[in-house]
Amino acid sequence: MTQLAAPLFQQIVSALDARVALEARVARDEAPGGSRGTGSRRRERRVGVRASATLIPLTANDTLAAGPIVVPLRDLSAAGMGFLHTGKVELDEQFVVLLPHGAGGDPVAVLCRVVYYQPLAERVFAVGAEFVRVLRQPAEDGPAPLPLPVQPGGGLRRVAS
Repeated sequence: MTQLAAPLFQQIVSALDARVALEARVARDEAPGGSRGTGSRRRERRVGVRASATLIPLTANDTLAAGPIVVPLRDLSAAGMGFLHTGKVELDEQFVVLLPHGAGGDPVAVLCRVVYYQPLAERVFAVGAEFVRVLRQPAEDGPAPLPLPVQPGGGLRRVAS
């Protein structure tokens, strides 16, 4: 797991026009003994957001989608994010999320791993993901951008709006 650098996180939050979530306290793991593997131990303050993000699935089973999709974000922290999705997602599934930043240009690309999955209603699921590694960020904040994987015929699909 990685954390976004504070200046980069602030740029992303500003670009998303985020509001501070009412629940800013550290949450406790509610699963007894962590046995289900879906419990949450938040170390970072979450920021509630009303924005969307583009996800690029990287797994062979394509449970997220066959190509890039746009999902509504629920919250964001320096260590991960929460979003809504319309289908089943496997724990440990990996994807790249594209997040805007304050400088405007290319989005920040972050490799993520699904760590939480909960049904909320029919075809509505809450998904939590931790940041694994920043793949591309603004040039002034780090090294030259890394190329993103391109999937053939991958138009964007909007889900769970």
